[in-house]
Amino acid sequence: MYDKASHEVMYECLEKKDASMVYIQTIKDMHKGEKARVRTLTGDVKDFLIDIGLHQGLALNTFLFALVMTS
Repeated sequence: MYDKASHEVMYECLEKKDASMVYIQTIKDMHKGEKARVRTLTGDVKDFLIDIGLHQGLALNTFLFALVMTS
């Protein structure tokens, strides 16, 4: 589920919990334009945009995931 959490659903959950717009916009800015690259034995695949899922290892994303799951 962590890798399938929709960014839009996450923002809606934050709005429902009355998070400040500044906080929500900051989180949107953090996720805007996220890219990933896959490394293989034959070389790296071209970068691609990430529009769903949360990065593992960021403490804030653990909170956001819990927020979505309990909303």
